[in-house]
Amino acid sequence: FEMITLDAVKLRIKRKKIIELAGECFVSSCEIKQKIPLLRVYSDEQFLFGFFCDEQKWTVISVRHVYFCFGREMEVLELSEDFGLIDEFYRHEGTKEKVDIELSDGRTIWLKNLALSFATHNILLMLKKLPQATVLK
Repeated sequence: FEMITLDAVKLRIKRKKIIELAGECFVSSCEIKQKIPLLRVYSDEQFLFGFFCDEQKWTVISVRHVYFCFGREMEVLELSEDFGLIDEFYRHEGTKEKVDIELSDGRTIWLKNLALSFATHNILLMLKKLPQATVLK
């Protein structure tokens, strides 16, 4: 497996212009628990960034998970186990200008706009390569 550092992930986030694409919806790693109190219980999670519209529509990317809410309860995908659901969407639907990731199991991940959706997918492709218990340094 290739060695991926926290700096490498931050650089990719910057290169893919995720902050600019998300605009006022962008939530930095240090703001996530304040903005989304439901995530405070995940004290050992390494959050990277998120997007917040309101309490019913948000997405947070961590090193090992995607946490999201789209009008219902909070959902969690484990990248090492559930990435296939996301990848399936991009293989079949992602080119049809759908902004949000509509998973085959009926759940939806909110991503604000199409460019942000593709940029986030690129980050997830990088993160899915990490072993399950990875902590980036």
